[in-house]
Amino acid sequence: MPRFNKERVAQEYRVVGALDTETVNVHSLERSLPVCWQTGYNHGSTLASTDIEALDLRVHRSHESLSSALAQIVRDGVKMNYCPVVMVHNLSYDLHFLMSWITAAWEAEYEISCCFKSSIKPLNVKVSKGGMDRLVIWDTLTFTGMSLAKMGDMCGCEKTREWDYSRTRHIDTPLTDEEEHYALQDIKVMFAYLKYWLSLNPDVDERLLGTTI
Repeated sequence: MPRFNKERVAQEYRVVGALDTETVNVHSLERSLPVCWQTGYNHGSTLASTDIEALDLRVHRSHESLSSALAQIVRDGVKMNYCPVVMVHNLSYDLHFLMSWITAAWEAEYEISCCFKSSIKPLNVKVSKGGMDRLVIWDTLTFTGMSLAKMGDMCGCEKTREWDYSRTRHIDTPLTDEEEHYALQDIKVMFAYLKYWLSLNPDVDERLLGTTI
């Protein structure tokens, strides 16, 4: 069921990816800084048919690597005639680390807009070109109202133990296998929970997720 974007162009939207950020608390700066980003991609499959254990999972240590992964998702959507939706859990937090480089990297070619529930609660970020949405980054925290740990418990895809925020890291600090597993498990939880939610709500067309729902 195609939907219309703000320019009234009929498009199909499809949840195909997930994105998360791991950070370190820098007390001297009174702020957090990114250590890595991680993505998951089902290469255009429907959520209902997505094999959680076969997701394309990646850890990125630079903006260039992350941008390349998102650009591939956009290209695949153009090729297969749909707008990809990428899940982020707590977009208001991740935008601190994403918005500046998304704008710097893509604003010359794309129109970038945000939809907000309130002044501090973004619902999604849209990347558009020529009246067509090319990418939607969707806040699943607003949709579920639950933590990733709770979502994992409900759908049987449990989070591993928490990231050690007391450890000093920077963008070039090597990650242990355990840390990478923890980071990527958050991505799997987002996919697994949405797949579980759809199984409980069989009358919902999954193509509504991310923009209408």
